[in-house]
Amino acid sequence: MIQLKFIKRIFVLFLLIFFTQYSSVSAAPSSITLSDFSPSSITDANQEVSVKVNLSINSDDGTVYYFQGVFSKDNTINYCGYTWNGTDWFSGPSTDERWKEFLSVTISSSSATTTLKAKLDTSDSGCRESGSYKFKVRRFTAGGSPNFDDQNIQTVSVTLPTLTPTPNPTNTPAPTSSPSLTPNPTNTPKVPTNTPKPTVKILPTSRPTIYSDGEGLDKSSSSSSEELKSDTKVLGESTKNDENGSGLSKSSPYFFVWILIGLGTVCFAVSGISIYKTVKKEKKI
Repeated sequence: MIQLKFIKRIFVLFLLIFFTQYSSVSAAPSSITLSDFSPSSITDANQEVSVKVNLSINSDDGTVYYFQGVFSKDNTINYCGYTWNGTDWFSGPSTDERWKEFLSVTISSSSATTTLKAKLDTSDSGCRESGSYKFKVRRFTAGGSPNFDDQNIQTVSVTLPTLTPTPNPTNTPAPTSSPSLTPNPTNTPKVPTNTPKPTVKILPTSRPTIYSDGEGLDKSSSSSSEELKSDTKVLGESTKNDENGSGLSKSSPYFFVWILIGLGTVCFAVSGISIYKTVKKEKKI
């Protein structure tokens, strides 16, 4: 009976020692030390800060962790900021294994040291205002569990320029030119021109009086002689009075001249009448 109690006490003591050692190993503290933080003030949204990060943790060599640099205003829990991962600036999200896009470190001899670069993310409402910000490092495990290890938080003064909203340009509509109406040309009716009809006038020809004897010439006045002269001029001939004063006879050359004149006049009149009738007939057609 005494031996059984002794064995129970030894077993309880063993359990206490075992759980004490296991608890101390599993609850090994991790800490982050921040140093060489610069600059201490930010005056531009794209300005970077650089800090040396030293992680102390009781983990196996080769264990990978991921660091995220974050800013937060005093008395808030809204974190924001970009972290340089060696290739690109990344701000999250931290789901769907996106945490692996933050800056990675590998444990060696229970520690890891690296230099982290970060800057404000003005697309986040928590990083748009000027004022005093806190800066610290968040650690992700390979499984995605986030932790804010015990660390010396840094303070940075942020003075951002006031953004003046730029008014959107107003599109001024271009004046629309009204199409000009081109008047159709007015067809001016053509007034038929009356072609004057040729008028054929039959001029009466004064026939000279022919006397059968010489007295006729003697009794003729000087005016009769002038008429004969004018008629002979029309024909382009010169006339001469009979030297003996015997008058115009059939044997006289003036007789044939006057016959030719008469025939020409008749032919001219007939031709004129014929032309007039022809023209008049064509007009009717």
